[in-house]
Amino acid sequence: MTLWGVSVSRTWWIFLVIFIVGLMVQPSALAGPFETYGFGSRSIGLGNAVTADSNDLSALYYNPANLADAPSGAMIGFLFGFNDLSVNLKSRPAGRDVPTLMYDTLPADDPATAANEEAASHSIRPLATEDLPQKRRNTSNKQVDAGVLAGLALDFGLDWFTVGMAVYAPMTQVADIGIRYADEREQYFTNQLHYSMIGNPETKPMILGSVAFKPLSWFKLGLGLNAHGKIQVKTHMFMPDPLDQENINLTTETKAVYALAIHAGMQFEPLSWLGIGLSFRDETWYPMDIDNELQFWNFEVYQGEPITTQRFRYTFSYTPRDLNLGFRFGTGEFWKIDTDVTWRMWSGYRVDTDSGSEAPFDDQFIPRIGAELRPLAWLAVRAGLSYVKSPISEQTGRTNYVDNDRVDATVGLGFKLPYDIEIDLHGQLLSLIERSHSKDENKILDEFPLSRDIKTDELIEASFGLQTNNPGYPGYSSKGFVGGMGVTVTVPFEILFHDKDNTEKNDASPSLPDAPVDGGEEAAQAG
Repeated sequence: MTLWGVSVSRTWWIFLVIFIVGLMVQPSALAGPFETYGFGSRSIGLGNAVTADSNDLSALYYNPANLADAPSGAMIGFLFGFNDLSVNLKSRPAGRDVPTLMYDTLPADDPATAANEEAASHSIRPLATEDLPQKRRNTSNKQVDAGVLAGLALDFGLDWFTVGMAVYAPMTQVADIGIRYADEREQYFTNQLHYSMIGNPETKPMILGSVAFKPLSWFKLGLGLNAHGKIQVKTHMFMPDPLDQENINLTTETKAVYALAIHAGMQFEPLSWLGIGLSFRDETWYPMDIDNELQFWNFEVYQGEPITTQRFRYTFSYTPRDLNLGFRFGTGEFWKIDTDVTWRMWSGYRVDTDSGSEAPFDDQFIPRIGAELRPLAWLAVRAGLSYVKSPISEQTGRTNYVDNDRVDATVGLGFKLPYDIEIDLHGQLLSLIERSHSKDENKILDEFPLSRDIKTDELIEASFGLQTNNPGYPGYSSKGFVGGMGVTVTVPFEILFHDKDNTEKNDASPSLPDAPVDGGEEAAQAG
């Protein structure tokens, strides 16, 4: 085959196709499913404890250095995820609702009215509780979804160099973007609490690419990139009649600009039974900048400015920096044990919205362990376990972030078929440990501070004490589970294309014997 007059092998054509597909899906990408589930059935079955043991395409995510030992081939996998999550609100005490008579009052001349200044600085203008568009209610999140993972690795016939890439795409929708307020401002919208870090991560596409080098037999080095983007929206609105809100002339300009995050790793193997891996993933997030130019017929909002510009700044799908250290014990011929610890830097979290309280997030330290046993040369049995402590501190004030400590358990099977075709299966259960939060009234914003009647100038008794529409007051609890299962199939390029230039790196891997063929001529033809 030729491309612009240059001869290109079929291997390069499939690499090019996957790259183009990745470019197509990435502009709407969010932080994907890998942080929650993992990458590939083999690594998930080992509890994702594979920083030092990912000599296949999963190295694209866990440790790019180990891609150096990945055989040239293609991989396709399917992930099925499901969750059952709930947030239950505690009953509100009497006298805490914002009454309708608030509309006919003025702030009292009292130091307590400083709360009004705080409310104004955060764009808080409460409604009477009975006027809220949605009633305060519990949250139930039950969802089933699926996605497909495709990738390939190429070594170009070299023992010291490999390049690889992979694309994950959801099977039900391109992306699912949700931006919520984590404080009392959510009263204007859903008036519910929402999980902050877990929910439906399998509906977010991703693309990864890496190169790996092996300058020494005991040392590997890798560098990868994770593409993410910035969404820029500019709208122009002209309203002939401000009183006719349905008659609006609107144009819009939308851009999705690429950005890249670095992923790097190294692997040391001083002994055949010992591997030491170290990897770093930089933070990613998707800023959304919206500029709206608003113009009315024969009317200026601000004198001398016929066009009013409204600016909105949001951030969604933040993924923190990760520093991972892993160890592999055992050669894998009969058994091996993998251990990992991840330093996940959630203290750098970027708040979704452009105003309000900062997110009270702490860094995570996540321990993981995985084990593999090979009772037969063609069969691997795997299991893994990890404990993930929530980075969200106790929610005693205005914010209502929802997350739980959890225990992740995984199991897996691996089958080595003739011609080095590999099929891996996995199942996993992420059990969220029930958690409860109670609010401190001294930290809650009083949305109806001490006030006086607009006609009689007398103090309003209903304004004494705390009144708030914060949906998380006086507290809430959360619990649930997330499950997943999947399959991954890896096929060497020699089988796909009969390409003699690609040589297998993993010659020592056991395989099932070929089925016998009767007849001399038929056997020769089969050979």
